[in-house]
Amino acid sequence: MAYATISDFIAVLGEQEALELSALDDASETEIQEDIIQEALDNASSEIDGHLAIRYRVPIAALPPILKKYAVILARIVTGK
Repeated sequence: MAYATISDFIAVLGEQEALELSALDDASETEIQEDIIQEALDNASSEIDGHLAIRYRVPIAALPPILKKYAVILARIVTGK
């Protein structure tokens, strides 16, 4: 379960950055590649779960808003160039 959605990713970072981050090596891409962003969000959520599992049952059911933000930030790092 991803802690953030593609919509969350775009809302936090903006459409232009989401487009640039999802374009990979094709700078001429004109549409956000949702599969790339979703994979990054899934990886970020797994990373968060890895840290939280020491103390909590994961995935976290009652999602604190800060986890959504952390998931977006981690996904941004994963997709960053």
